[in-house]
Amino acid sequence: MIRIHALRRQAIQQAARISDWLDQSQSMRRVLIVGALLAAGLLSWRPSGMVALAVYGAVAVWFLAQRPRWVVPILILVGALAPTTMRAGKDGRINAAMLVVSAFIGAEIVRILVRREARFRPSPANAPWLALVAVAGFSVIAGQAQWNPWVVVKNGFWLVQLAQWSLYLLAAGAYFFSGTQLDRRAQLQTLLRVVLFLGLLRVAFWLGLENHLHRLGILGGPIIRIWIVAVAMASGLFIPSLGRRLRAALLGLAAFILLWPLVYLRDWASGWLPALVGAIVVGLLWVWKVSTRAAVFTYLMVVLSGPLFYVIARGLAQDDVWSLDTRIIALRGLTTLLEGRWLLGLGLAAYWHYWRDVIGQMSYIDPATGYLHFTLTPTVNTHNNYLDVLGQMGVLGLVVFLWLLVALAYQGLRSFRAEAPGFGRAYAAACVGGLAGMAFSGLLGDWIIPFVYNIGMNGFRDSFIGWLLLGGLTLLDATRDPTSTGPDGAATIAPSPAAAVAVETVLPDANPRGPSLPHPHPAPSP
Repeated sequence: MIRIHALRRQAIQQAARISDWLDQSQSMRRVLIVGALLAAGLLSWRPSGMVALAVYGAVAVWFLAQRPRWVVPILILVGALAPTTMRAGKDGRINAAMLVVSAFIGAEIVRILVRREARFRPSPANAPWLALVAVAGFSVIAGQAQWNPWVVVKNGFWLVQLAQWSLYLLAAGAYFFSGTQLDRRAQLQTLLRVVLFLGLLRVAFWLGLENHLHRLGILGGPIIRIWIVAVAMASGLFIPSLGRRLRAALLGLAAFILLWPLVYLRDWASGWLPALVGAIVVGLLWVWKVSTRAAVFTYLMVVLSGPLFYVIARGLAQDDVWSLDTRIIALRGLTTLLEGRWLLGLGLAAYWHYWRDVIGQMSYIDPATGYLHFTLTPTVNTHNNYLDVLGQMGVLGLVVFLWLLVALAYQGLRSFRAEAPGFGRAYAAACVGGLAGMAFSGLLGDWIIPFVYNIGMNGFRDSFIGWLLLGGLTLLDATRDPTSTGPDGAATIAPSPAAAVAVETVLPDANPRGPSLPHPHPAPSP
């Protein structure tokens, strides 16, 4: 035992020496030059796209290691805009966002195993995130233990379940990624600028490049639209220092992103309805800060006009009413399949197979043609994140999933109330509105956590943006001083006692753009 501990200490010391050596720019340049020459020789002898990708990846890793503050903004840009994906199995696709977040998760796991420490900043969402990942993994075991012998799947079904579990793990990883990699509020400002840049690209595509957008398969999901609207609207309403013209332009961007699909894609409710919900929530937060009486009156009007809003929304999406009917059919079938399995569900990605082999039929009327559709081999998706979770992980999984959403809402509202006027309050308002839009989008499709048999793994390139921005709330909490404010009204440094658990020391920041914290994982000194 003593010998094993000695070997372990030697391995850690050797790894630290290698890390220190690689941190020296001259040594890293030599490694890159030699690696590039070897790769060039290999490519000239036997061309390979994977080798070329590895060379570009090594250069990118070196660049980001030298400039860590660009990691998260570049991740958003590459994840949202890079059309290239790699095939994983027969039907799966892996995108750049998944690769970067996976690398972060792997590094954190190694760090926990070697150094026996985690670097998560305190957050009310930490516990539900970890619980959701754990319940998702446990549901795979429970589903296999109670598998119905009448349900037949291919031998590689465990890979499908692993892929579905990875989507929960990656969503949690994206949240923790921004929460641990960012150390100053100026970096949060950069994130919002990146989102607004994507909004401008979205406008440019709509005004003349829409066909190219569809061909590339980027910026088409509802989650990015939700966050563009929430960020633009919150910035325009809560940051007076931007000036009237810029604030008006931001509100105009939000209106354009919201109204364009409402006019031209009316029958696709996911394209505009969740963004509208997010915009309403941001507007209600603004009314709340302007006048408490006006806020109470507005809230009452919203509650009382709820049924009217439903009727109007149903009328606007009347061509898509049949889709609602199929969702009701899916709900009825799911309740049948869950008899005796309500607590833990059927297992990840299992209800798709259970419906085909147990119920074995589905029929509905398509109002566009008037025909009755009937099939004995249906491929049923609930098109609803909450029903997906219920079918896969049972009531336990649904409770944990709702716990996560409530914890994130509490974190966002707490930050909004605690932040002084300025950027911090705008960021918190955008997160509350964005979360509300995401939560509503879960009623219309598996947009929050993609389902492998519907949107698929490539849907992570849209949903991860929301999790990254929500993770930034932990930085707001860690850098907030309730007694003093900066020149623009943003809270300055001096974290709360709870934040000090994760970050031991706080140094004054000379950067006028915003406060900062020492990085939770500082590089070793030379």
